[in-house]
Amino acid sequence: MSSAFAIRGIAALVQLALLPAYMRFFGNQAILGVWLTVVGLLSIILNFDIGISSGLRNKLAFALGEGDRNGAKKYISSAYVALGGISLVFALLGIVAIYLTNWNAVFNIAYYTLSPALLTEMVGIVLLGLVLKFFLNLISAIFFAIQMPALNNLMSLSQSVFLLIFLHMVSPGESDNNFRMIAWANAISMNIFLLIATVIAFMTKLKDIRPSISFFCAKHARSTLGLGAAFFYLQMANLFIMQIEIFIIRFFLPDDVVEFTAYIRVFTLASVFVSLLMSPAWSAITEAMAQKRHIWVWKLYKAVFALVVVVSIMMIAIIPFLDTIFRVWLGEHAPDVIYSHALMMAFLGIVNIWISAWHTMTIGMGILKPGVVTISIAVILKLPLTVLFASMMDSWISIVLAYVLISLPTAMAMPIVAQRNIKRKMAAAI
Repeated sequence: MSSAFAIRGIAALVQLALLPAYMRFFGNQAILGVWLTVVGLLSIILNFDIGISSGLRNKLAFALGEGDRNGAKKYISSAYVALGGISLVFALLGIVAIYLTNWNAVFNIAYYTLSPALLTEMVGIVLLGLVLKFFLNLISAIFFAIQMPALNNLMSLSQSVFLLIFLHMVSPGESDNNFRMIAWANAISMNIFLLIATVIAFMTKLKDIRPSISFFCAKHARSTLGLGAAFFYLQMANLFIMQIEIFIIRFFLPDDVVEFTAYIRVFTLASVFVSLLMSPAWSAITEAMAQKRHIWVWKLYKAVFALVVVVSIMMIAIIPFLDTIFRVWLGEHAPDVIYSHALMMAFLGIVNIWISAWHTMTIGMGILKPGVVTISIAVILKLPLTVLFASMMDSWISIVLAYVLISLPTAMAMPIVAQRNIKRKMAAAI
């Protein structure tokens, strides 16, 4: 666990270093804003696996917890075949969409700043990287299922370091050429380490359960997809609520993208560390529930509750130091701190922490319905509240305020749901 924490901590710091590196690499702020929007959208699209990774993670953890290696191999093989087919369909549809879409309108960027041909080429490169990652990223779900999250953290760190080295090695040049090069560097970094990890894992530790077409089982595929469908909905709803802000800001307030990115990087850093601590908990909880170790799950619940309370207090405590943080981190590119904005961003970070932590707990226990209900309400309210607040405030903070308000019910309900379920299981075991 200590190694996983150290690796993820370094990765978070490298992620912070990427923003000033991007500022140096892109001399044009408008083009930088487009790329930051692309990076934000990538984090959304990369979860479009129909929930197969999440379904595999739970099913595989359960099978391995029961010592069913043959069943584990069937789940892995079925997931790879299913996701391979989905990736192919996605690639074909994506190729059609690329050439039918006006990307300058999508990113709200003038033709003379970025040519349509260059934007189309960039989207094509990104699509190639995404399709490959959809397929290769199943190894991450497998590492989580066998409780080896440090390997996933190491791959994430390697990707960020690759990009950081690239940004510092390549001299800033023509904007068009920079845009093309960073798209290729991003596509390569997303996949090369996943490919290496997949080959090594299935040639060594996971040799006996490596995927094979002959082990494809329609029943196991349906089982993974059935569970995955619920996960997929939760993923998409969460991403629509939590990570689409940068695209909305890019479309309506393009000049504010870089400033918003600076705030969001600081106030989501804590959620990265909470996510790190919780990442092995998902599969561990699933395994513990299968083995009826409910007291252990209850102790974990209390530890998680204490963790999120402490981190939430820390989020508020950093506000007075935000100006210093920006100056040290971004230098001459640092935005002026607006403390009312900082407070609202702290609330955003707190809500994210609570949702992330308790979704991990409840999903690990196989509880999906309460999350689906509360997230569905948030999805319905998202756009109306965003439009309402945006009409009242000519600032990107209106979008953040809408997010915080619609997310509060989920953040408050999920720990209660988790607590009641654990206590019910303990009472039934007596």
